[in-house]
Amino acid sequence: ILTQIAFGITGVQTNPEFIDILKYTKENGVIPNLTLAGADLTDDLAKEIVKYVGAVAVSCYEVNKNLCYDTVKKFTDLGLTQVNIHLMVSNETLPFVYEVLQDIQSDKRLSKLKAVVFLGLKPKGRGIKQSVCDLDTYKSLITYCIHNKIKFGFDSCSARKFETVVRS
Repeated sequence: ILTQIAFGITGVQTNPEFIDILKYTKENGVIPNLTLAGADLTDDLAKEIVKYVGAVAVSCYEVNKNLCYDTVKKFTDLGLTQVNIHLMVSNETLPFVYEVLQDIQSDKRLSKLKAVVFLGLKPKGRGIKQSVCDLDTYKSLITYCIHNKIKFGFDSCSARKFETVVRS
């Protein structure tokens, strides 16, 4: 039985029927969740979205991390408790990943953040310009989160790597 669905969208205004889709999904017993960047999110749209979703993930990009942080705050201020940040982890993004982790500890906009979710690099398309972190680097990242009491998760592409870290 399908109980949840994840919508991965860049902008909530790219489909004029998006709110109707969320509403229909929820009315039919399936909890809609979504990942967005936040660029076209208005206050009114955010208020509508929280009526229907179970969780929101906000993609965080180095070019404009403040957009992510403001979007997280917008949803948590509206009472949504399942708000996460999605961060892609590669050797090239590690400095930014640690910057975001430090911000999670100090930026008040992120005070009600549920967790940071690490997305493993998929070496396809744009991903071929980056490199996958080795196990020791990934272990250091997880250890940093645990030591600093930062809630974290990961996508299915990282599950095996996490399992290896936990067992070592």
